[in-house]
Amino acid sequence: MKNLLSSWFKQLLSNWRLVVIVLFFSISLISGGIYFFSYLKQQKFKDFRTNLSKTNINLDDLVVGKVAKNDIPNLSHPKLKFQQAKDLDLKPFSEGVLVDVLGRKRFYPLNILTWHEVVNEFFDGVPYVITYSPLCDSAVVFQSSINDEGLTFRASGFLYQNNLVFYDTKTESLWSQAANKAIAGEMVGTKIKVLPNTQIMTFAEVKKNFPETEVLSEDTGYILNYSFNPYSGYNLSKDIFYPVNVVNKRFPQKEMMYVVPLENKSLAFSAKNFPEGKIRERVVDGVTIRAGRIGKEIIVNKDKERLSGYQQMWFCWYAQHQDDGIVWEYDKSLDNLETDAIQKEATNQSVVPTEK
Repeated sequence: MKNLLSSWFKQLLSNWRLVVIVLFFSISLISGGIYFFSYLKQQKFKDFRTNLSKTNINLDDLVVGKVAKNDIPNLSHPKLKFQQAKDLDLKPFSEGVLVDVLGRKRFYPLNILTWHEVVNEFFDGVPYVITYSPLCDSAVVFQSSINDEGLTFRASGFLYQNNLVFYDTKTESLWSQAANKAIAGEMVGTKIKVLPNTQIMTFAEVKKNFPETEVLSEDTGYILNYSFNPYSGYNLSKDIFYPVNVVNKRFPQKEMMYVVPLENKSLAFSAKNFPEGKIRERVVDGVTIRAGRIGKEIIVNKDKERLSGYQQMWFCWYAQHQDDGIVWEYDKSLDNLETDAIQKEATNQSVVPTEK
């Protein structure tokens, strides 16, 4: 064996030129590969001034969707136009986001949000941003005032775990809708609060129950076919457009979950299996959380204070809340009070108007 190795080594030395050539090409390939991937990364972010040295995700997991930065038309206050629900004749079962600010209501149809994804609002002294992620079917309304400063947001064109990523125009930090926080840039790790008193409703429900509600007009200044849904059929299929880092089969991947952001955790339960007419309770970090459904509206309270919440597909929520997520399974034995009780005990969260 030693003689064989010795012979092989001598032969290798005699072909030292070949060894040098092989090493040279190997190093060149490695260096070229590193440069190539570095170039691709630079190209991905070339239109952004985001501080990429500050991030809490693997930036390679950011997917460039079918549009680039600012390709998605911007909708922002004060250029938005509204009409009262009682004066409109929209499709009765068309859905939208109903936002209640200090008792006044506005309705943002999903067929408009699908094309814009981010809408900046300033209503009755309250700055907020309506975000919609079509691939997760999640509409989340955030308070856009952070540290007493109002921010303006835009759609970035990026997706993270198939979920909407938007950016603020001040620092161009990147924000994840599902994570409710900045994932890259100067503001990385900063949380953005979900606006209370928002829910998904049909236009028919809004017109019947809240006829004075202001409805966002399709007269946006853009020539877009709001009657066409580019994602038609997606919600009913099993397909997910882009890969996700982790898949959990506890629920069907596109089952809608009701998500409640807590201080350090994210609570989720199946919206489909939630019983009407009963209240469920669970203790989280020593605090009793109570939830009930009245019609389509889900009400979640903590210490008699109504908590913010929204709906989102299971795969999307789980992909970003493996570490801080709590799944609340339905247990019929835990049903107790009637839902009227939870509606009476809940107090609306206050939203403090800010200067702008």
